Amino acid sequence: MPDKYKRASITITMPDGTKKTLRFTGKTQKEADAKKAKAKAEYEAGLLVVNGKTTFAAWVEEWLEVYKKPKIAESSYHDIKNMIKRVYGTMDNLKLCDIKLIHIQRCINDIAGSSKSYINKCMMYIKDIFRQAYNSDLIPKDPTIGLVAPQSKESKPRRALTIEEIKLFRHVMTYHHRGAFFGIMLACGLRPGEARALTRYNVDTKNKTITVTNAVENNSTKIKSPKTEAGNRTIPVPDWYWPILEDTTNKAECYLFPNSRGGPMSKQRYLDSWHSFLREMDLAAGARTYRNKVIVHAIAQDLTPYNLRHTYCTNLAEMGVNLKTAQYLMGHSDISVTANIYTHVTNNMINSAREKINRVNAL
Repeated sequence: MPDKYKRASITITMPDGTKKTLRFTGKTQKEADAKKAKAKAEYEAGLLVVNGKTTFAAWVEEWLEVYKKPKIAESSYHDIKNMIKRVYGTMDNLKLCDIKLIHIQRCINDIAGSSKSYINKCMMYIKDIFRQAYNSDLIPKDPTIGLVAPQSKESKPRRALTIEEIKLFRHVMTYHHRGAFFGIMLACGLRPGEARALTRYNVDTKNKTITVTNAVENNSTKIKSPKTEAGNRTIPVPDWYWPILEDTTNKAECYLFPNSRGGPMSKQRYLDSWHSFLREMDLAAGARTYRNKVIVHAIAQDLTPYNLRHTYCTNLAEMGVNLKTAQYLMGHSDISVTANIYTHVTNNMINSAREKINRVNAL
């Protein structure tokens, strides 16, 4: 019995490099050819022909190109791509229309025990991938509805430096070759990438402020916009740090804290400098050494450059700077991030007050 439908087909290259043949049928050859011509025109115009039978891997590539790439830095683009591949790679060859909640839940369960922030990112991205697929009419239902985050590991909250640590830090600043660099993170609450991108043109010597307009990409020396729009901000420089910054600015040709070739520091270089700085703090505090190796530490070993930024925000809270101003100075796009630090400080102040009251009442 002859087939009453006429057929036409076209082979296209998918974003992941694989070939895909799209087949069309019509009651007449003219109708089938018209569907083929429309698909070809869309493909040549850069509009990927996708439907529910598109594989997860192919849709992820399209999602990244259309919804992520225009809005994020190149390094972030690759970080997200690698994260999705690492967590959800077992679904790569599944068709969108065949993926169920159970498939996604199994993938996300495999990262149980990871940090809460990592799990939240993995949840956020997979939900957006299928939300956009649903919004594009590729699937009849969003399979991430009902997705449950696995148990995360307990993360130790970042802390502020103690008074003793701040005194020790500022002492080492006076002679360490990267003292001014780390000092600006404590004095102005900058992210490491923002400090690395500072030039002499970001310093207002008349008003004693710095204006953050750029940052260095995490794993390169490329200059980009700050992490978020809120990252663009002008920060007053405290009096204790101003002479150091003024001297650094006067000596700088362009970047305030350059590498040996005059460009911005790499991530590895600033981390090496941080370890060197911590060693000097350790030695200054009385660490014991053997053959030039520290064998008994005199300072806590949990400090990172971000503790300096956290200390800055903690100081703002303790000085009574209002929450909205602190959010601006920190460059937080979400005020809840600032509020979390403020809440922690407030709780500490309440506990301290309770101890003082108890001591007085015990007399």
